[in-house]
Amino acid sequence: APDSRRRVRSASKGFKTFTGVLFLNKGEC
Repeated sequence: APDSRRRVRSASKGFKTFTGVLFLNKGEC
């Protein structure tokens, strides 16, 4: 269980950074 939870947390972190990069790119355009 703890392993899957850690995986989900890392996935959500990656998603946040991904959306953040898209948002920054949109702001620059």
